[in-house]
Amino acid sequence: MNRLNKLLLDYSYDPGRIVWGEVFHLFHLAKKSALPLYELDPSGDIIYDPARRMFVVRVLEVHIHLKDYELVDAVLYQGSFRPKK
Repeated sequence: MNRLNKLLLDYSYDPGRIVWGEVFHLFHLAKKSALPLYELDPSGDIIYDPARRMFVVRVLEVHIHLKDYELVDAVLYQGSFRPKK
């Protein structure tokens, strides 16, 4: 998921750049992997739960379940769930 991390970092420097579709595509590809998408800054991670067919943002004991488009919007437009640098 190095490509995803690089894309999100580039977007943070140039928020006018249109990347929604590319980020959505990378999240879709991540559904096929059992690995965490990325670690969160300052702590936590994001995984895909195939049983619920949702992404799970895990921070301490809090688990937030999101559909793929909700996660993309939260990351890109709300500035939530930033990856560790």
